[in-house]
Amino acid sequence: MRGVVVTGTVEMSISDDAKRAYVERTKAANYQASLRLEGFKNTELPVAKSKQEIIDKYINQKNGRGRNGG
Repeated sequence: MRGVVVTGTVEMSISDDAKRAYVERTKAANYQASLRLEGFKNTELPVAKSKQEIIDKYINQKNGRGRNGG
């Protein structure tokens, strides 16, 4: 019965995507809690960039237009 939740008499199958999303949310929450316990003040996680934003960043760095001047 892997991936099946039984609530009363109704069985619901949980998709793999829903499981992955739950694991990522839980992992992020646990990481934030760990930082708080270690005394870090700002526990906000950075917002994930899109694949195209990351590609553009490295293309700009290669062309000498990055923050570090290339």
